[in-house]
Amino acid sequence: MKAIAIVMIAAPTILSVDCVEAATPKTSELTGAWQLVSVETVRPNGEIIYPFYGKFPKGMIVYDPSGWMSVQIVSDPKPVVPTGNSRDTFKNAPAAEKAVAADGYYAYFGTYSVDVTASTVTHHLKESLYPGERGEDFVRHFSIAGVRLTLIANVHEMGEDHLRRLTWQRANSGVDTSAAPSTSTTHPDALRQDDPTIVAGKNYKVVLENDQVRVLSFHATPGQGWGLHAHPNAVVVSLDDYRVKNVVPGKEPTVRTAKRGDVLWIPARSHTGENVGGTDMDCVLVELKTP
Repeated sequence: MKAIAIVMIAAPTILSVDCVEAATPKTSELTGAWQLVSVETVRPNGEIIYPFYGKFPKGMIVYDPSGWMSVQIVSDPKPVVPTGNSRDTFKNAPAAEKAVAADGYYAYFGTYSVDVTASTVTHHLKESLYPGERGEDFVRHFSIAGVRLTLIANVHEMGEDHLRRLTWQRANSGVDTSAAPSTSTTHPDALRQDDPTIVAGKNYKVVLENDQVRVLSFHATPGQGWGLHAHPNAVVVSLDDYRVKNVVPGKEPTVRTAKRGDVLWIPARSHTGENVGGTDMDCVLVELKTP
């Protein structure tokens, strides 16, 4: 993606397109212990399912200041066999019972590195419950809002591309983590089914997110269209010259010719789009989370 920057003195006034100063997550904000709230799997059609850990799993992820990390997850419902309370009794339990325990548990540990510019944390696995994961690097986009940590990964499984969203609560924050999954309307960061990263995940990519803004990069090839999705109030910065057709439900289609460096204020809306020009379309959207 082409680099561009925005300076905002008083939103939504844009003073320059030459350099950007945007708040980014800090490594120090990530360190500590976090309790699991939910593990959501988002299908390409926006449907949220819970195929592996259930709706109310338990777990903990720890990022130590030394650079080491570990994660443990127990599925919902929890395994109830084997019933032994020692390594010896577990070892001698029936194979079927040990399989149930393995299906309901997941863990790994290793080191981690943070890219604050991209808002990603990479887990460098040293050991895992799954032997095939040893030595792998897991890249997760992360955002922190208050006492909530969100980790997002793109995975291919069950024959399709999925978005995996894990929501964590900072340990000892005083908030009950046994509440409803993060798709509840009480959770401010819940992914909507009309979220652009779900509807048009091949076009929209999250490059930065905090409790004030979400920054998306966008790319579309000539003739490419994208389905109905929604944005809050946003600022759009054009990185290329392009022509785009937008259709807002109930209104006539509009075609806009953009020039590289154009800055446009877009009020909250739902729309479909299509690159109707003969060149690639690249832009950056800064979505505002506050009025």
